[in-house]
Amino acid sequence: MSNIRLEDIAMAVGVSKNTASKALRNAEGVSDETRKKIIDTAIKMGYKRVITREINNVTVLCREEFFREPTFWPNILYGIERAARSRNIKLSTTAIDIKTEKEQIIPSGVKHEFKMSNKSGLEGHRK
Repeated sequence: MSNIRLEDIAMAVGVSKNTASKALRNAEGVSDETRKKIIDTAIKMGYKRVITREINNVTVLCREEFFREPTFWPNILYGIERAARSRNIKLSTTAIDIKTEKEQIIPSGVKHEFKMSNKSGLEGHRK
């Protein structure tokens, strides 16, 4: 078959279309065993995953102390920046304090960028 549909994969495995979709997107809510069956079946059927979302922006949150460390962290950030640049990804860094890190608070400027890039939510985000 040249045009494999999500429904075809779901029917072959005996799961819902929603479950097949979650498994192929590597989303939560599907057991490892079921995910493997769905992916294996999809590959056997000739399913080609089409990537529709691209990552355009990445923000690295670093504790304030990291920016003051003169040797180790600048090298890490430089490596991240080189990898991002080679993939045409805009990279930004934001300093956070220990309280912000422990409470998993997303800085307001980062929240704004996240909303502007048409994302719909943050996993693990607490207000």
